[in-house]
Amino acid sequence: METAVAALIIITVILFGVLTLGHGYLSAQEGMMQSWRAMEAQAGQRARTAVHIQAAVVSAGGDTVQVSVRNDGSTKLADFPLWDVVLEYSSPSAPVARWYPYATGGAPGANQWAVQGIYQDAGHTLVEAYNPGILDPGEEMVISIRVSPPVAAGSALAAAVCTPNGVVSWRAETP
Repeated sequence: METAVAALIIITVILFGVLTLGHGYLSAQEGMMQSWRAMEAQAGQRARTAVHIQAAVVSAGGDTVQVSVRNDGSTKLADFPLWDVVLEYSSPSAPVARWYPYATGGAPGANQWAVQGIYQDAGHTLVEAYNPGILDPGEEMVISIRVSPPVAAGSALAAAVCTPNGVVSWRAETP
């Protein structure tokens, strides 16, 4: 009788251990599937996103750079504070390569950038009519960047923008 009770306890412990391990395994598999689905969704969104810098123009004083960005993908883009903007240029004193933060108050301060406008066609300043404040597919956005120190006259300029989902576009302008 003592061996039957001991065997019953051992079988119960083994079953409990197997069931606990099985539950842990299935929970881990479910977590991996959710992560996999999130990665697939992010990769799909990234594949549908395409931005291209059309032009980067320096103002006469050299303290403002305007970058025209076109949305050539099929994803609507917004969340501009999450965008990354980088410029590389020569100032009168030394070369400059800098990341610029978004100006939350509207007009950019020194070493900040802001959206100057979103257009159906930036060259003809045809203002967007659909989804104001969102860079829809086919639209162009003009970014205004206040730089300090100013860009040297006749200096080459390289601009790069990166969307929140990691799509990058860059352009080099030479004098």
